[in-house]
Amino acid sequence: MAEVSPGSAALGLSTRTARVALVLVWATGLVQALLAGRFSVLGGAIGVLSYALPLLGAILVTSRRPGPLSRGAALMVLGGVLFVALSVLAFLDVTDRGASEIWLFSANSYLAALLIIRRNTLAGVAGAVGVLAFVVAWGTATGQRPEDLVELVAPGMSAALIGALWAGVLAVAVRRERAAAVRAEREQREARAAEAVASASRSEVAGILRLAGPPLSDLIAGRTIEAEFLRELTVVEGAIRDRIRAADLAHPRLERAIAGARARGAHVVLLGAEGAGGRPMPDALADAIIDVVEASAGITIQARGERPGGIVSILARLGDGPSVRILLDEEGQRVNGQIIGT
Repeated sequence: MAEVSPGSAALGLSTRTARVALVLVWATGLVQALLAGRFSVLGGAIGVLSYALPLLGAILVTSRRPGPLSRGAALMVLGGVLFVALSVLAFLDVTDRGASEIWLFSANSYLAALLIIRRNTLAGVAGAVGVLAFVVAWGTATGQRPEDLVELVAPGMSAALIGALWAGVLAVAVRRERAAAVRAEREQREARAAEAVASASRSEVAGILRLAGPPLSDLIAGRTIEAEFLRELTVVEGAIRDRIRAADLAHPRLERAIAGARARGAHVVLLGAEGAGGRPMPDALADAIIDVVEASAGITIQARGERPGGIVSILARLGDGPSVRILLDEEGQRVNGQIIGT
């Protein structure tokens, strides 16, 4: 079956490249805050946590584990998103477009979108809605202009919407690719099976032609159908019938013995077992059947059940005596003695 790479299974986030990219973005923002002297604006431990939690979130959402994050990891990212959003809003001057706090707020909001992309949909939606609710409440409480609030939340909300769309489209693409790969694999198996059947059929036809070719050539050449030629045709017809009807009783020495019996005028009928496998007949069993064939004036051989462990039933008329039924196991041993009957 088709395999999906770990990156595809997490929609591209479970890769080293994604992790390096997010960490570099975080590092750029941190350097910007340090150079601008804005790091202390958030105040002590809150400032440290406000920058550390997005880094932790970036590392978690780029976990190399395929598929969605575990529930614990997703909740940690969600908690960090909400904590940082509240912390930054407490110190944010929304009118200062170049403030590092605005960058931190936006970068932190993107983690909610990345959770959605990672297919932790509930956690991602909860983070995006929670950030939006905090901004609306903070803006209402502090009398912020609506357009400033829209500009503040627009990047994160847009990313969440685009992330959901991307996740949906890519998930559909992956499902289609998997379905196409499964179909292709099934078609290959069917083609191989059909080729095997065709090859076996060609081999069987070639074998039949090897048997039937010489007498057919004689007929075409105008050979008279006298008693000897009729026996030859009987032997060939029986051999062809055996190949079709009793392939599980095929054995080179047994085939020669049956051909000799038919050439002597013995009536030999082979009946194969239904659904018998392609396991070769053991030599010991073939030799035991040959012994009966060479002593019989008329014989019916029937394979009962599937081998291994199947029983070969032989109804034979030995000389001028009555018919007897002989049952042979895989080792050619008689399992019923010799039973008189018709």
